[in-house]
Amino acid sequence: MQNILLMRHGKVSAPPALYGVTDVEVAKNTNLDIVSALAATQIDIQNIYSSPLKRCATLAQMVSQTMNIDVVHVDELAEMNFGAFDGVPFDKMSRQDWLSVEPFWSDPVNYPLPQAESLSQFRGRVLHGWHSLLALLSQPNKTTLVVAHGGVIRLILAEVLGLDWTNPKLYSTLDIGNASITHLQFNSEFPAHVKVKTVGASLHYFKL
Repeated sequence: MQNILLMRHGKVSAPPALYGVTDVEVAKNTNLDIVSALAATQIDIQNIYSSPLKRCATLAQMVSQTMNIDVVHVDELAEMNFGAFDGVPFDKMSRQDWLSVEPFWSDPVNYPLPQAESLSQFRGRVLHGWHSLLALLSQPNKTTLVVAHGGVIRLILAEVLGLDWTNPKLYSTLDIGNASITHLQFNSEFPAHVKVKTVGASLHYFKL
């Protein structure tokens, strides 16, 4: 069996906002704590894949240096582009801005944000990267770490579980916390049959 650990990046060092393609960073000490907690699990990781955005890529590189494993950056695993509101701090948004964003929260498929990637485009991009990644994982009894974003992990879970990816609750209610682990498992001979073992688990309590 193949183990895939989907890890969300740590909490960013920036004011609360919709961070999609805006390339914010995570504090070095936060990343060091995450790497330490991952090492404490004593999980034998053989492969590391990462979103190219700094909040994921920097963490992946630190894990890479600790475990002496190369990192492969996968552009398709970057977070959604939130367009005109990408990276705009919530406390800087006007009342009109909030009125513009509200329909997106309630129905992201039919009310995309201005100048943003549509949810359908985002899903297509993520799933292309996901299936390409699965095709690379052919050796049994291996563990792969994928450092990605909350939206990316939710879409992968929706695909694996056959959930309605247009349901706004998938994005507003399903909690994928910072530095959490979502554990998937599959037989490389039957990659379509992926099992979900754990969702959004704290690294401090996670065991493979």
